[in-house]
Amino acid sequence: MPGKHRKGLTFLEMLIAITLFALIMTSGMMLLSSMIRSYYIVETHPLFEQHASGVVRLLEELAAATAQAEERPGGQHFRWDRAPVSRSNTLAFTINRDIRFFVSDLIPLPPLRAHLHFEHDNEQLWLVWSVDPRFTNNERSYHYSLVSPWVADLEFVYFNANERSWEIERASDQSRNRSAQRPNHIRIIFSRGGERIVRTLYLNPARALL
Repeated sequence: MPGKHRKGLTFLEMLIAITLFALIMTSGMMLLSSMIRSYYIVETHPLFEQHASGVVRLLEELAAATAQAEERPGGQHFRWDRAPVSRSNTLAFTINRDIRFFVSDLIPLPPLRAHLHFEHDNEQLWLVWSVDPRFTNNERSYHYSLVSPWVADLEFVYFNANERSWEIERASDQSRNRSAQRPNHIRIIFSRGGERIVRTLYLNPARALL
């Protein structure tokens, strides 16, 4: 009699089939993940660049408003002053007109003072501000407005006239030597998901081309 045909798969064949299926699924998931990541980068990178440029434009607008408030014509005016919260020197702004970035129950918005505040641990950039106490029964309270949640660090760039060279100090460096000195410009280092963008805020327009 002819031999009986074998039905089903042996244990070894099933093990090989499961292994091949697992390899195919793993390769497919890795390919899909790579495609999603590539799509995410392509679609969101322009938005990330727009965000970085928007932060610089906001600070430039605040500087221009400060110049008008202090009756200093000529456009941008970046003041370097001690912040009331961190007690370190930073960019300070005097605003006497309504700028929609600042949200308050007081309408119209009274004159206010704002200071740039960098939180290195959270990699966040904020504006700490308070309105003129004359509009709040002589009580001063500080408000925090988030400027960017993706700032890895700030670089303060100084021009050394004696050495004819540029010197850089980072906001994350606690042993800064020139923190009280107003820098020539500030480089804002944006970082998100492995992407890195650097934008320069020129505090001295005459040095912008150097």
